[in-house]
Amino acid sequence: IMVLRGLDTSGVGTYSALVGALDYAVNNGARLSNNSWTATTASAALEAAVVNARNHGHLILAAAGNDGVNSDFAATPALPASYP
Repeated sequence: IMVLRGLDTSGVGTYSALVGALDYAVNNGARLSNNSWTATTASAALEAAVVNARNHGHLILAAAGNDGVNSDFAATPALPASYP
């Protein structure tokens, strides 16, 4: 188990911190990560980190929101779950 934090105690964080945590996990051999947070603004850096993780066989478990909306087609997607 590898515990990494990308958000503060209030649940607020930066894309830089989230990307850093995901990259650290992938680079240090974690085979999966639980990302129980969502973002609504696209980030090229976050998408690149998700693609990198996938390319390394890393499974990302990602929150998709709690509003009952298909976030893949919503006006405001739930990221990182909506990244391909």
